Amino acid sequence: MARGKQTCKILKEIRRQIAKANGIEFATSECRYKGDCLGTCPKCEAEVRYLEQQLRARSLAGKAVALAGISAGMILMSGCS
Repeated sequence: MARGKQTCKILKEIRRQIAKANGIEFATSECRYKGDCLGTCPKCEAEVRYLEQQLRARSLAGKAVALAGISAGMILMSGCS
């Protein structure tokens, strides 16, 4: 798997876990970007914006937002440095 696609897969899993930890409905699909990428594409960026919007709304509603530990655990599991 190309490095960019691997990065994309890791970031997608981090977004999925953040959404799950915060009770946010989050549907994602397989990336269909053609060629090598840097690990983000317009579709991935749209997922990030959606998740940020949902987390912001949750925070403004006075609800707790869970982020710490989720992404750190994924980074350790992926072997990224």
